[in-house]
Amino acid sequence: MQQHLAPHLTKLKEHNDGSIDATDIRKIEKYYGLAVPAILGEAYATLRNSGLTQRERLACTFMGATTGLFDDFYDKKLLPDDYIKNLYTKPYQYRGQNDNERLFNLCVITALENAADREILMENAGRVHAAQMASRLQTDNTLSYEAIQQITFDKGGYSVVFYMSVFQQQMPRADLKLFYNAGALLQLENDIFDVYKDSIAGVQTLITRATHIKPLRVLYTEMWEKVKSLVFATGYEKEAKAAFLSIVGAIVSRGFVCLDMLEKREKENNNIFQPSAFSRKQLICDMEKPVNLLRTMHYYAEIL
Repeated sequence: MQQHLAPHLTKLKEHNDGSIDATDIRKIEKYYGLAVPAILGEAYATLRNSGLTQRERLACTFMGATTGLFDDFYDKKLLPDDYIKNLYTKPYQYRGQNDNERLFNLCVITALENAADREILMENAGRVHAAQMASRLQTDNTLSYEAIQQITFDKGGYSVVFYMSVFQQQMPRADLKLFYNAGALLQLENDIFDVYKDSIAGVQTLITRATHIKPLRVLYTEMWEKVKSLVFATGYEKEAKAAFLSIVGAIVSRGFVCLDMLEKREKENNNIFQPSAFSRKQLICDMEKPVNLLRTMHYYAEIL
């Protein structure tokens, strides 16, 4: 990031046309641009038992950097679907009309030029695009539970498949199932932490729609158990599978801590979970608190 991406971000911090703000930069530097190579990339490297190459690290770093920008095309910029498709499928032709789109263009081209297979990467980008279009329906409060669940799973599942496809020319079916289900679980974990933000924005998720936390905990646990079984169904070495699960498990453990907090809110509200009944402070799970760090370690030891 410091060597290849930071110089571009520094220029944008100093001067841009207003289409990029501090939040956009922070998403790249502190979250997606960092987490995709440092967590998902390293998890895959651990699974195959070999470190990431320079090209792989470049590709997944810049691909991660596109994530927040890509999300904003739908949620904040409200760009037409066909235009968004042109931006990622024809990056050499559609360079972008502002600094936000031009940064996206730079990241897409860098990822494509360093990926194992451009066509497979673009094919999976199309699945992410379809999932993002479907997620726009989450502002409809008449959406069924089943529809919300499918949107949630597809949004997270195809995103992780997209990230992982940077490393492989042809992904084995067992890997595809593993990465999709791991992504679905991580999206659910993300929604658990975002319950306040989504509730305020009127976004329908499995958490904002919930009236009781226990069924969510059951679903979350079942999904984690499924990911564990899918890891052991792959053809990687036994020790590598365990190491992969230790990385993913560290993230999943955090979700259990947040579920504990939300269940406490439910009990305080006459045993009904209702996000609108609580303040931001009551729904934000601060994972930097020592007690929450200890609880995370407890769950980590318990679920592996």
